[in-house]
Amino acid sequence: MEDLATYLQLAPQFGGTRFGPYEGLTITLGSDPEACHIVLSAALGVHGEHVQIMRQGVQDMIISPSERTADVFLFKAGQARAVQVNTPTAVRHGDAFALVTEDGPRFTIEVAPLPPELQEQRDQERDRRTGRGRLSADSMGSEMKRQAWTRLLVQGPAQILQRAVTFVTSGAIYQPRNIIMMATLGGGWLLGGTMMCSRGKSRNTLQRVEGQLQECNANVGALSGDEGGLDQMGLPTLAGRISGTNRVETGLDLDRKLFARVKESITSIMANPRAYGWWLDGKDNRVRNFITWRESVMESSLDNHIAPLAVWLPMRRGRLAGKWAAFSDSEGEQACGRGPLRLTYRMGLNLGLDVQLDGLARTGTSDVDDEDLLPLLQVTAQNAGVPMPEEMSILRSPTRQGASTCVHQEGADDREAQITILRRLESQIGSDASGVPQSANAQTYAVARVAKFWAQDLTPYARERGGELVFGDASLPSAVLDGYEEQGRWVLEKTAQTLAQAIALPCILVLDNPQRATDLLDRDVNPIDCLIMDYKIRNP
Repeated sequence: MEDLATYLQLAPQFGGTRFGPYEGLTITLGSDPEACHIVLSAALGVHGEHVQIMRQGVQDMIISPSERTADVFLFKAGQARAVQVNTPTAVRHGDAFALVTEDGPRFTIEVAPLPPELQEQRDQERDRRTGRGRLSADSMGSEMKRQAWTRLLVQGPAQILQRAVTFVTSGAIYQPRNIIMMATLGGGWLLGGTMMCSRGKSRNTLQRVEGQLQECNANVGALSGDEGGLDQMGLPTLAGRISGTNRVETGLDLDRKLFARVKESITSIMANPRAYGWWLDGKDNRVRNFITWRESVMESSLDNHIAPLAVWLPMRRGRLAGKWAAFSDSEGEQACGRGPLRLTYRMGLNLGLDVQLDGLARTGTSDVDDEDLLPLLQVTAQNAGVPMPEEMSILRSPTRQGASTCVHQEGADDREAQITILRRLESQIGSDASGVPQSANAQTYAVARVAKFWAQDLTPYARERGGELVFGDASLPSAVLDGYEEQGRWVLEKTAQTLAQAIALPCILVLDNPQRATDLLDRDVNPIDCLIMDYKIRNP
């Protein structure tokens, strides 16, 4: 099974693209580029997450629609007629399925060997596991060290120590005669040591117990409905405590429309935490990238109301990896997201970064001439309000296993430079930034800055409407964005998602694995706050 992968072959009438190889246990198809391995246009009637293929064995798989309204039609191998699938159904190599209608996009399921380059890498890893190729200078040196340690352990003081270890591990220490002997010899020493240490130890124990009692009383009060407890503690208050800044509480208390969106996003995340599985499991290089970003943000000049939220700007659903991703921008168009924050060209440009033109091609481009790709870049330049360069070289970068390709102008791009991005964020959303509340006591001080970050994708549109987008000290982010129609709703939704991630994801992690929560978040999150939040989400 390690040498085989899953492929999905699109029918010739839909382009014939072969997607894969997929080595994971689950493949997701739909219109949401941030959650799906294969992305299809929503204009076809495809849901955000329409269907999943789950591998069960060498060739045994399960096909499962995401919900009952997600129409999936199954063509068994050798059969011309389709059967509509409403529940998880077994499929095998050679079966095919269509989405939305029987004549919709049809994919044939294939189980085939990995490409030669991946197979060679897998063989090398297998050699290391099984021991082949271990005859080297390093292995010989390790064997010499092992023999030296063996000689040491059977001579002199080391042998005495080894006998003492054996005395304990063999159980001889528990024989009655040995217990009496050790009690007689050690009783005096134990009594003396106890007398000397008891006072200091008792003091430390008392302080620790008093602290635990205070915390316990606070938690009992919260759960029993006392002052500040379950009945009185609203979701905005919990959001502020969990996210690490009380400016989230004041912002959501004031802007109830934004609060409603945040609550919806929290509910969605809590209901489907596996959409962030790469972060929760911690088995991915992206987790290390997240920690690096978090450390850089917390060490930056962003203050303690902004930094805890800026930490979550790179967070995305799904299994995105690499430098590029397909991204639905504020115009409702599919664009290229580049770098750790998945910034569009327009966002990078308006943040003041040096960026290169790019455009999203929905199919492979290896056989397409540069001249045929220029219209993609021209659309990006036009939407950003910048002229096209007179001369350029065009490069091609796949976003995810052949699902789509970002074509882009050759050259260095600051969207991949984490330190440069952070410096621009300090300028654009820091404590001295323009277009956002100036006073740290302003109720929307923090949430308005998250909104301004996402509003960078529509700044040219804002200019056409009469000037830069401005969130004043007394203005509500949702009210400001209402004047920008669909683009404003996109900014509000992205703002709500960022705030919801800063609240829901720490709770999911701290309730499942407190130690990993400490490592990833580098701060304490009270699980009682999370339990209360979960209760309130489930019992509005």
